[in-house]
Amino acid sequence: DPYQASSLPGRNVLAVTQAGDGRLWVATERGQLSVSRKPVNGEISSARFESRSEIVNKILDGEPSITSLVETEWDASGKSMWIGTVNGLVRLVGDGSTKVYKKENGLTSSSIKALVKGHADELWIATANGVNCLKVQTGKIKQYLHNPKNENSLIQNWTLSLFKDESGRIWVGSYGGLSLYRPETDDFQNYRHLLDNPNTLPSNYIYAMEQAEGDNLWVATSAGLALLNPISGYSTNLSLKHGLPNIVICGIGRMPDGNLWISTHQGISRFDIDKQKIRNFDIHDGLQGNMFNPGVYTRLMDGSILFGGSNGLNLISDRSFPDKTEPAEIFIQSLTANGKHIANGKADKLELDWTQREPTFAFSLLDYTAPEKNRYSWRLFGWKNEWSMPTAKNCISFGKL
Repeated sequence: DPYQASSLPGRNVLAVTQAGDGRLWVATERGQLSVSRKPVNGEISSARFESRSEIVNKILDGEPSITSLVETEWDASGKSMWIGTVNGLVRLVGDGSTKVYKKENGLTSSSIKALVKGHADELWIATANGVNCLKVQTGKIKQYLHNPKNENSLIQNWTLSLFKDESGRIWVGSYGGLSLYRPETDDFQNYRHLLDNPNTLPSNYIYAMEQAEGDNLWVATSAGLALLNPISGYSTNLSLKHGLPNIVICGIGRMPDGNLWISTHQGISRFDIDKQKIRNFDIHDGLQGNMFNPGVYTRLMDGSILFGGSNGLNLISDRSFPDKTEPAEIFIQSLTANGKHIANGKADKLELDWTQREPTFAFSLLDYTAPEKNRYSWRLFGWKNEWSMPTAKNCISFGKL
């Protein structure tokens, strides 16, 4: 809000995380970094923020775009906030001191794409040219790059996302597919989209990952959502035909109730895994907008999920968008024939003579929560006994009746 000094300084959210003290760290365009003044728990609309942009802008040239945020607590220095940018990685220690990591001091690239905590004191760093594993205590950096002569090297150097699953395994998403790090051999098991195999990943652009049942993995791609079995490599894919509003999947979060929440380029979806049912939500349901940004989401301490988009943040909890238990009442507004009004919706029975042709019914649903999303089906016994496909059109004309 440009009229509220304590609001976020920009609309386009590029990174977000919750620190151990409950406060939110949010990065927006032009290198802007903000921290909420108070812990956030279950509600975000009243959150007020203060700037921390000087942390990065003083150390790195210009106003480098911030791409990732993660907090760690490993050593005697206490908690650290790691700030990934397109021009280097900044470590902000609890005492206010900082340290910068760039290509010049050991990274494969200074352009940081994603961060995730590994085992012990490890920090995994995805970049525009490979992946790095930083041992924070010693400062040693192990580099991982694609080697076309080694099928178990990193699948592609331009990486996009990182994920640590419940078994502690590190997954790397890229523009070339998905890589699973294997510590016992210090290499990778790779998964990619194959044009001649529909049971592989739907795309090689991997934006996000989430734990599924067992050791399986949910994978967000540029061409749909995938459920990957890492052992067999078999991928069950969901797309528009399964009910998703858009094939570009930006973020995935699983709620305590087991439902999966999915951000896309056309709103947010709730996937009831047990019922295999998808329900979609868009700007008419109160979202910041329909456009969400790839990889921009985080789970909060209370189990709710924050998704970031081009117009701000949306907090999703298990109380968001409850299902309606009672259907809304539908009302027939009018009946016309030959273009002339015959009756309104109060009549119980009507008889038309043979001259009154082309009857047209107008109707509406008495639910004004999001009228743009109301859909209607109709049937006329003796003429069309099956329900029509749902449509937003709230009138039907029987021209041949």
